[in-house]
Amino acid sequence: MSYEEVKRKEHALHLKEDRIKYIICHAEVNAILNKNAVNVKNCSLYVALFPCNECAKVIIQSGIKEIIYVSDKHGHKKPTIAAKRMFDAVGIKHRQYTPKNKKIVIDFSEIDGHDVNQIPSTPVENDEIDVKQDV
Repeated sequence: MSYEEVKRKEHALHLKEDRIKYIICHAEVNAILNKNAVNVKNCSLYVALFPCNECAKVIIQSGIKEIIYVSDKHGHKKPTIAAKRMFDAVGIKHRQYTPKNKKIVIDFSEIDGHDVNQIPSTPVENDEIDVKQDV
């Protein structure tokens, strides 16, 4: 269960804030468990924060070969130090991503939905369509 899911169901689950950490999984584990592929062997994992040691165990077992992270703000803490040692021991590369822009702004007022036709045009009879049929 993700943190957001737990927060939505917190009242129904009768949880106190200090107990939530015992039933949630971090984003890294959530991503691996809910992948849209047979496996993630030899894949790269993009994360906001450097993974903790608990996530490192799952990452290693899943076969991921590279971690790209934005922040290492917990780099001085034992769980992060342990994760780095684990990754180094098994040859998982990890590198920090530094974005060129610190901020991305999406201004929806720039989009005029009235001028955009999102419906594709209707095909006409003379259009050739290459359709292979099973025989």
